[in-house]
Amino acid sequence: MDVNRPIVGLHPGATWPAKMWQTERFAELAKLLAGKLGAEVILTQGPKDAGVVEEVAIKAGGTVKVLGVLPVRQLAAILSHCSVYVANDSGPMHIAVAVNIPTIGIFGPGEENVWFPYNPPFYENSAGHVALRKDVFCHPCHLNVCNRKGDGFMECMKLLPAAEVFEEVKKRLDMKPKIVSK
Repeated sequence: MDVNRPIVGLHPGATWPAKMWQTERFAELAKLLAGKLGAEVILTQGPKDAGVVEEVAIKAGGTVKVLGVLPVRQLAAILSHCSVYVANDSGPMHIAVAVNIPTIGIFGPGEENVWFPYNPPFYENSAGHVALRKDVFCHPCHLNVCNRKGDGFMECMKLLPAAEVFEEVKKRLDMKPKIVSK
């Protein structure tokens, strides 16, 4: 990793399929981060995420570094070096918050006010954390798999564009002290 560049971690996996933002969106975000910000982009994964992570890596076209499945303490150590972390509603999202890395949680069927309680006054230094979610009539459904058909399938996730997440990452990078090279 090049510590002179911002390091942005992405976690495209989740326990439930309904909690997963599209792989195309994660790949598009990775391309924006690398291309427009010169960021070092890493993908983290859980034990069942290999297929999803591989798909994001392929679609991102060589703009990411893929990390293997790591024990919790090693994952926490890696995340502590990130400038920002973007994750679906998942365990690694909470680990990033625990190591005080500005974290962007992507939410679909769950309730971010319950599962992402990191806004003041609940968590000290949480100004860098934000949950992103789009309103749809069926929220919160709490379903493991979306039961809507056609264009409505996974609408809560489809409505969140990569450009919006990219802008949130940029805001958080602006909060971080700049590294000045001599």
